Amino acid sequence: MRVRAIFTGFAALALLGGAPAAVSALPSLPTGTPATDLPTQFVLSPENNHLWAYDSKTNQAQLVVHGVDADDPGAEAPPASDRRDINGQVCVAPDGSHIITGEDTVLGEGSSHDDRIAGWGYHRISGNTLGSIVVNQEGKLAPEGGRGPGYTGDPDNYGCGFLGANRLVTTAIGNTLPGEAANGQLFLWFGPFTDGYEQITPTNGPSFFSGSVAHCEVDHTLATAGGIAVDGNDVYVAANRPDDQNNPGGIWKYSGAWPTSADQCVDGKVTGITKTLVIPAVQATGAPVPDPRVVTPSAVVVSPQNTLYVSSVFTGTVSEFGKDGHWIRDIYPVSPVAPFTGPTGQTPYGLAFTNDGSLWIADLGIVLATPGPDTGSVIRVRFNALGIPTPLGETVKDNIMFPDGLGVYSPPA
Repeated sequence: MRVRAIFTGFAALALLGGAPAAVSALPSLPTGTPATDLPTQFVLSPENNHLWAYDSKTNQAQLVVHGVDADDPGAEAPPASDRRDINGQVCVAPDGSHIITGEDTVLGEGSSHDDRIAGWGYHRISGNTLGSIVVNQEGKLAPEGGRGPGYTGDPDNYGCGFLGANRLVTTAIGNTLPGEAANGQLFLWFGPFTDGYEQITPTNGPSFFSGSVAHCEVDHTLATAGGIAVDGNDVYVAANRPDDQNNPGGIWKYSGAWPTSADQCVDGKVTGITKTLVIPAVQATGAPVPDPRVVTPSAVVVSPQNTLYVSSVFTGTVSEFGKDGHWIRDIYPVSPVAPFTGPTGQTPYGLAFTNDGSLWIADLGIVLATPGPDTGSVIRVRFNALGIPTPLGETVKDNIMFPDGLGVYSPPA
């Protein structure tokens, strides 16, 4: 179990400008099925190495996975679920019955920051009612497991996204402190994601899970790599601090013809992909200018209106942008001076949408520079018929430790 160091410190706030937020037209929301008639979905939320599921209709929760050496979560997971250390963004596979999560389970005394142990778990998920959801691991995406490049920096897992049934991308966070080299990575993985899955028990040291899934490296220059949003063949990645080329923290878009197998990579590297800084969009004398609303972009998600929602941990905001990078509006809070929601440090990170159009936020609860004890929360922001968000959202669950990523599971009908 671990609490991961992914923060850059409040020095980044010195970059904030004082310009007031502009007013823009609100996008219209689609009309159709009433929310009460929509199928139930479950918001999956890693919290302090546990995995919880929240019912999208009732906000009630079930513990799905109990962390191996984690604290008492105050509930029991189904006995059929594996015990694992779960963290980061959660992504549901196109088949609807598998998920990807950060997974760095240590079975015995040891460190999850061991290069061999950090990675992403490939899990089967089942169940369609609260209390019946079960997760079983079937694979491990391990950069150090062979068949592709290893880590270049701190072996810390976060983002994920599927490029169809047999390819997915993930981010390794890399260095996190101001002034450190930008070595966060973007990996591309090729199915089957169950290849080489096994429990390894060294003669000295703890047991852990590994795999030998084929993969290539797309990038290794991200400054504290964060969340991923996949939009067709475009991959958006958040990076929350300035990089070695003096680009500010921003949202990068990777586009082009993605390889369909590792054999198409060159020396383990993906070629032919274009990397573009989308946010911030403002340029001055040819250089990007930090966006005052999202100085520390941490996660990105494509909205039901086909726009980008971006969280910024240290400015405490979630804002909406066009895919060309132009700012549309602040979503949470409705302005950067709105009061905090619950006893948290107002540090939104993970983002997800449910089918009623609600935005869900994982609020890390950072106080000063690290997560405070039980100061995190899961927040839901609903929108009215005009697309106007609830100003402060609603706190679904409070007083929790380190909720960092989210995902949405839709059970089969």
